[in-house]
Amino acid sequence: MSATAPDLVFDVSVMLDAPMSGIPRVMHAVAGALLAAERPVTFCRYDQDRSGFTEVPAARVRDLVAASPSARTRGFGTPAPVRTGTSRSAIGRVAQRRPATARAILRTGSFARRAVTEAAGLPTAVRSDRRHPGGACLSDTWTPNTVYCSLGLDRGSGDVGHLAEQRRRRGFRTLLTVYDLIPIVAPQYVIPDVDHPLHPAPRWTFAEHFTHLVRAADRLLVISEATRRDLAAFATSLGTPCPPTTLLPLGSAIPRSSGTRPRSLPAGAAAPGRFALTVGTVEIRKNHRLLLDVWEMLLRDRPRDSVPELVVVGKRGWLFEETYARLTQTPAFAGVVHHVEDATDDELAWCYRNAALTCMPSLYEGWGLPVSESLAFGTPCITSDTSSLPEAGQGCTDLLDPFDRTAWQDRIVELVDLPEARAERTARIAAHFTDVTVADTAAAFLAAVRTLREQP
Repeated sequence: MSATAPDLVFDVSVMLDAPMSGIPRVMHAVAGALLAAERPVTFCRYDQDRSGFTEVPAARVRDLVAASPSARTRGFGTPAPVRTGTSRSAIGRVAQRRPATARAILRTGSFARRAVTEAAGLPTAVRSDRRHPGGACLSDTWTPNTVYCSLGLDRGSGDVGHLAEQRRRRGFRTLLTVYDLIPIVAPQYVIPDVDHPLHPAPRWTFAEHFTHLVRAADRLLVISEATRRDLAAFATSLGTPCPPTTLLPLGSAIPRSSGTRPRSLPAGAAAPGRFALTVGTVEIRKNHRLLLDVWEMLLRDRPRDSVPELVVVGKRGWLFEETYARLTQTPAFAGVVHHVEDATDDELAWCYRNAALTCMPSLYEGWGLPVSESLAFGTPCITSDTSSLPEAGQGCTDLLDPFDRTAWQDRIVELVDLPEARAERTARIAAHFTDVTVADTAAAFLAAVRTLREQP
């Protein structure tokens, strides 16, 4: 533990254990910028077993940042739990491949713990992870001159309630992040609190989590204006003033190279310029169902050899079972629809660069990084007209109703069949799109830290 009060504390909980998806990528970039800066920084993680913050050596963070992200797969799945216990880590690995199995295992443990609690005569509302840890917590050394920063999903890796209590006691300032409020504004697209595959005995409900977050932050980073609006509405519903917010542009770390063809694609599949691409976790919210419906319509209405192929890149996530069964088991899709569950950065770059178009019919997003990434490669993109997706598209995408299958079918056919239509979209992208990288995200984060320090 640091002997003196740290000036700046950066939480790397998610960065240590999650697959290399969007949020850990952002954290790698910011951690690298902090290591390169002259101002000293202390790294920490939230230890769920000890219910407190512990210090992470800078050398360990430096090693993680130095590791080539292209050597790790693009996860797009539920992050692994940040736990020190071996059993939790093992179940986290199971959850990456078999979320339903992991959920069942952990729910069994949850019920057992609840039964023991009730048998002992303890009130079930008292949750052990809300109490102050018996041992020392790193935050015990923080002072009003300390700024604690988190870019993680604290509902999965940190106890915001404990953070709020320590902030009240110690007086340090906090810079926290809200990527989206999907569990609040669109709860039908997530697993309920009691059914989370990695956190079956929740420390609080999603509503309680965001309530703690609003009340624990001196300033909040948001990744879109849509998230900012949702956050303001939520704070109003609580009757609580919303902390000041700063827009954090979500950048991409995908190399702008020619890339490498995905190893899992069958030989001869996905000819350059003749396939459509969709990138994102296979789950109900991403609305793969619409695309699968469209491809069934195309196979019904057109000769099979004139139907463009569809490449789906993404791991299985929340509420994926029905979509995954259709994606992998529909006989008509054989040789036409391909699923790439694990893609390296180089493989994803190849997909973006060689696709005729990309599709993102998502029902709700906090941002929509695959939209930005597609446009960065100059590849036309069709996306939903909901939530933050118009922002991500910067006026360069085709915006459609995520429930209008006929409109999606017509637009996909147009962009695949008509080179002049693709050329018009490509010219629009070249003229109007501004690329954002993780370096830009890191710079914006450091600027937000400076703003917080100057905040009265």
